[in-house]
Formats: sequence, C-alpha cells, structure tokens
Amino acid sequence: MNDLEKQLATTKTQLDKKIKELNETNDKLSSTEQSLNETKEKLSSTESNLSALKEEKETVDSKIIELESNLQSTKSELENELSDAKTRNTELEGKLNNVSGTVADLGKEISQKDKDIEELKTKLEKEGEELKINLEAKTNKIKELETEIASNHDKINELTKDLKEKESQLNALTTSLSQKDDALAKTAEQLEEVESELSELKPPEISAAGGFSSEERIICPMCGGVKIKEVEDKSKVLSYVGHIPLYAKKRICKQCGYEF
Repeated sequence: MNDLEKQLATTKTQLDKKIKELNETNDKLSSTEQSLNETKEKLSSTESNLSALKEEKETVDSKIIELESNLQSTKSELENELSDAKTRNTELEGKLNNVSGTVADLGKEISQKDKDIEELKTKLEKEGEELKINLEAKTNKIKELETEIASNHDKINELTKDLKEKESQLNALTTSLSQKDDALAKTAEQLEEVESELSELKPPEISAAGGFSSEERIICPMCGGVKIKEVEDKSKVLSYVGHIPLYAKKRICKQCGYEF
C-alpha cells in the first residue's frame, strides 16, 4: 500500500512538472508572439518611411523636370540646384536600398518567427496528447487501487469481526479456566487443612530406643505452640502444571498466627 502511494505521489510530481513546463512553453510562445508584433510594427513604420522617401523622390524628380524647363533663364543656378538634387537623389536611393535590405531582413525574421511558432504549437499539441494519455492511465490506476482498497477494507472488517468473536470465546474460556483454578485451589487448600489436622491427630512414632521421634511435633518459634498447619504460600510460585501454579509451603501457628 505504501509503495502504491509513493508511486502515485511520484506520478503526480511528474505531472506537475509537465504542467509547469507547458506553462513555461506558453509563456515563451506569448513572448515570441509579442516580439513578432513588435517586429511587424517596425516593418509597418519602415514601410511608411519608405513611402515618404518615395514621395520625396518623386518631388525631387518633379523639381528636376521643372528646373530643366527653366534651364534657359536660370542655367547656372539650375545646374547648381541640379547637382544638389542629384546628390540628394543618390542619398535617397542609398537610404532606399538600405530600407529595402531592412525590409528583406525583417521579412526573413518574420518567416523564422512564424516557423518557430508552428514548431512550438506542434510540440505543445504533442506534449498535451502525451499528458492526456498519461493522465488517463494514472486515473485508471487510481480507480483500480480504490477498488482494491475497498475490497481490502471489506476483508479487514470480516477478519475484525472473526477476531472479536474469537476474543469473546477466549475470554469466556479464560473466565471458565480461572473459575476452575480457583475451585481447584480452594479444594487443595481444604485438603491441606484436613491433612494438617490429621497429622496433628496422628500418634507420635516410637523410636528404637523406646522414646519419641525428634520430629514428632513442630513447635512455633514465636509462642512455642504445637498447633501448626501447613498452607500454600501464594507469594512463591515454584512451577506451573499447564495453567495451574504450584506454590511453596508455609507454616502457620494456630495459637498466635505466626507464619514461618
């Protein structure tokens, strides 16, 4: 489940990266279109200047014709003006040639910009299709994972229900076993009390020398009483038989209650 979430997170990161690249490409396209518009404006301005220059040339030509018609009366003045006009005409032709070269360069630049725009559009369309395909694939994968997760949730709920039933059964068995252990412990304690009372009533053994055995009585070290009983020491567990603990023994004086 963690691996799938990691894969999904990685895919989303890649998708965000692609979207970011697409936005950057759109920004570049907008910048290129703006530059193209500026270039077109420059071309329009240049064409206007060219028209003005042509008009000026036409004016100069008219002036040359007018000067030639009045050549007889103002020959020397006309020759000077004609020389000046020819010089200006040469300059205007040079400017016109320069403007024509500029117009040709601008035309080439516009053509290249148009080509770049077409390439960018083609690239954007291709990347958009790829992103769409990847997105559809990831969406289908997410739907499959959601279906699998829902199925796993159902299985988990079933297992949880079975586990609760097993726990209930185990608790019932544990309670029953605890009750049986308590009953067995009480029975063992009663049996020990009976055995203790029987040992008190048992006559002392006579030794070979005719006296009593040294172990005929157990004496309380506190009061010297002989009414002693043996019971289980619940604080000291020696071992277990299954779930049943085996405790150590301790003695209790019935007269003073001293334990030893």
